[in-house]
Amino acid sequence: MSFSDFYINDARKQHINLSQYAWSMIENDMFLFSNSIEPLKLSPFLNRIFLNYTNANYFPCNIDKKMIEQKENYQKILSTNCTIKEAKTLSALMLEKNDIPALHNRIATYEKGSGKKIYIQAETYRKLISFSSDSYIEKLFQKPGKYLKAIFEEYSRLPYIEREKIYYFSTFTLIEDAIELHYTLYIETGDQIYEVIPYGIFPDHFHTYHYLVGLSRPQNDRKEEKHICASFRIARIKSIKTNRGHKKTLSIAEENALLSAIKLREVPFLLDNTIEVKVRFSPSGLIQYQNLLYLRPTLIKKIDSYTYVFQATLLQIEAYFFKFGNDVEILEPQTVRRNFKEKYQNSLAQYQK
Repeated sequence: MSFSDFYINDARKQHINLSQYAWSMIENDMFLFSNSIEPLKLSPFLNRIFLNYTNANYFPCNIDKKMIEQKENYQKILSTNCTIKEAKTLSALMLEKNDIPALHNRIATYEKGSGKKIYIQAETYRKLISFSSDSYIEKLFQKPGKYLKAIFEEYSRLPYIEREKIYYFSTFTLIEDAIELHYTLYIETGDQIYEVIPYGIFPDHFHTYHYLVGLSRPQNDRKEEKHICASFRIARIKSIKTNRGHKKTLSIAEENALLSAIKLREVPFLLDNTIEVKVRFSPSGLIQYQNLLYLRPTLIKKIDSYTYVFQATLLQIEAYFFKFGNDVEILEPQTVRRNFKEKYQNSLAQYQK
């Protein structure tokens, strides 16, 4: 039976059984990739993941390609001592003996969990029934539900930054095409639209999120013509489109300016200027600082064992140090010190109502 035999009516409903871990990661991503306080709907989300995952050619979607390549490798090795016909026969036997069992073993690692029903959209359906009669995928999985389970289980095992790339596959493709063809982009984030000359897609220092990096200015800014270094987190872009009527190639000087900005301010904080901030740690705060690496500002100098000077943007300073509470004191500049004081006072007020 082919996958198409399992969809006998127009309803195209599919039962999906996934491990508890896979469901947990999927539900988490449905919140993370939503642009509202409500999570994304399950069926549209899983259809999108399926299509983008297959386009990205991860396992198990690449099984047919990998098996053909392996068979050709076997034939090449065997052909030195066999006829072409014998090499083809033996290579097929070697696949059955070595590679097919290895695939079955990998598939067997997927835990049986709980099931839910989803609607199979038209494009997903066309993809599922597109396999040829000699496809290893149909032979291995036999049922579309098992194939879909493998895809979603494998997706859930990927680190967040890879799952982000899969969900926003079309955004990545649009940006990469614009860079190659030297088109500018219109980016909507929050309630503002920016014109962006794209340079590249970069992860942050710890490979947590992807950012579009380039030169940017507000679309309706008539007074300030100059573009400035900027970064936009891919998952926070509300809409993006190519401005095919405007081509712009970054100069070597502009590229160097962007690279210098990344080195100085780090990818997530390109829009803001950096400042020097002097802080004093408590003994426990110093231990936290030594262990908390994510978003940690650049250390400029140590005044003494507990007093350090950092260089970073205000946003990075707030994002990193605010959670330290009374284990860190902002000493300078006074504007940042007052800002922290007001934030802590506002937080305290919530508990004094």
